[in-house]
Amino acid sequence: MIIMDGVGFDEGHFEDSMREYGNFVDQGVTLPCSGRRERMLLACLGLAGESGEVVDLMKKHLMHGKPEREIRQKLVHELGDVLWYYQLMLDTMGVTWDEVIAGNLDKLRARYPEKHPEFQPLPDIGLSDDQ
Repeated sequence: MIIMDGVGFDEGHFEDSMREYGNFVDQGVTLPCSGRRERMLLACLGLAGESGEVVDLMKKHLMHGKPEREIRQKLVHELGDVLWYYQLMLDTMGVTWDEVIAGNLDKLRARYPEKHPEFQPLPDIGLSDDQ
């Protein structure tokens, strides 16, 4: 179990933990915007900015020789910020972790069928994006 500000997240049940995290994020922060469009923009800009922070830390490690042990804790914090904005995007768009993971697995199975021949992508049932 992960404890965050007195809230426990069960490591063994990823989807439940992420749903709890999403509720925790949603209830614990006042956003500087209220509309859906503004929330999407905040999530996009936040993901870009925080991903840039991760890239910068890795640059310092890989290109400038900063020891991994010196960047690790900052990396954990920056990845947490990436996660926060990712969760905001999921919530704003009404997308679940399960959908993202399942879609990504299907994409990877289609791209690399030789690596996982026991798994086949789900058939496309012809729904458009707005159905």
